[in-house]
Amino acid sequence: MNKVARARAILKKARMKPNKTELSLLEFLNEAFPKQFIYNGGQIIIEGLVPDFFCIDGSKALIEFIGNPNYPKHDPEYLEEREKLYIKYGFKVLYLYTKDLLDEDALADKVLILLSKRS
Repeated sequence: MNKVARARAILKKARMKPNKTELSLLEFLNEAFPKQFIYNGGQIIIEGLVPDFFCIDGSKALIEFIGNPNYPKHDPEYLEEREKLYIKYGFKVLYLYTKDLLDEDALADKVLILLSKRS
């Protein structure tokens, strides 16, 4: 079974739904950037990776909500490899941590920078 088929099977079983913090981020995105971002929930899988949010305005922007930066799978080298895969397919990505949700002005700036980047 290839990566995409395996990821789809896992997601179907798990019935991916946003957690409370992801719901807060989605609420923020809906208020600050109306009708631009949706929660992925496994709709888009890129070489086995499932980004949390994607922009639906054609800008190929993704947001990955990492949560805790100390989680072993989220070390900078791992995230850099993920980003290379996204870039390979023309996507740009923003990694967000729980602490990023505390300052909505700074968060909005980070999203604006993401949206202004060229793919």
